[in-house]
Amino acid sequence: MSASFEQLASELVSAATGRTELVAALRPPAGPVTLPSPLPVAQLAATAVGAASVAAASLAYARSTGREVDVASLIPVVLDGPRVTAAYRSEQVFTWNGERPDAWAPASGFFETADGWVRTHGNYPHHAAALRRMLGLGDDAGKEAIAAALRTATGAHWEDRAAAEGAIVGRVRTVQEWRTHPHADAVRAYPLVRRDVADRGASPLTEPASSLPLGGIRVLDLTRVIAGPVSTRTLALFGADVLRIDSPRLPEIDWQFLDTGQGKRSTTQPATCSRHPS
Repeated sequence: MSASFEQLASELVSAATGRTELVAALRPPAGPVTLPSPLPVAQLAATAVGAASVAAASLAYARSTGREVDVASLIPVVLDGPRVTAAYRSEQVFTWNGERPDAWAPASGFFETADGWVRTHGNYPHHAAALRRMLGLGDDAGKEAIAAALRTATGAHWEDRAAAEGAIVGRVRTVQEWRTHPHADAVRAYPLVRRDVADRGASPLTEPASSLPLGGIRVLDLTRVIAGPVSTRTLALFGADVLRIDSPRLPEIDWQFLDTGQGKRSTTQPATCSRHPS
């Protein structure tokens, strides 16, 4: 294993299972993970899939035998590099009626500012409307108009305005700028994985209701966009009965809902929240 893969694998497997020694069951990808980036995105993607697989395998062993798994009992987890790539770039392989959807709206992307660059997110209609409203643009303003408006002020200006007005704009920072940012300090203060157990205690560990590791376990999915729905999709892949609940007030991107909703059930339920919709 390369040093970066080995280090990430050790950290993620330990966080997912609480047992660093189980990393011995994880093998490096067979075939390339093609996710070009100046950051170790490919290694992180592969080790995240590997850590989830090791955690699921160890849980399946414990549920079926009643004993904590040891390394010798685990079948080696060999990652398929091209499949890991496809999982992380699913928007490039997903088709609807034979056509590939456009993953990014005109209001989403990297835009130049007076002193650098910002990243906007306007895939959801209410986010795009908030961005155009903040920039003083009409409802039908396209990418060129948005780009021209953002060039008139600094990234920090737009980032602060967006936070106050319900839009999504993040200034592109250098590594050093990020390391000294209060948000980076907040992230460093939290563990990689946080576990909260209900006051009534954990349910007893029972034999799976199916051959899958999470068979018989029910999950209520209240997440949106990408990270949360992909995480709960992973739980469904491992056999959990996942029910996603959305507010009927909030729009959803059809193809994204289907792509991240594989293996789940879904419904809508009215709810109120004082915060900005997301």
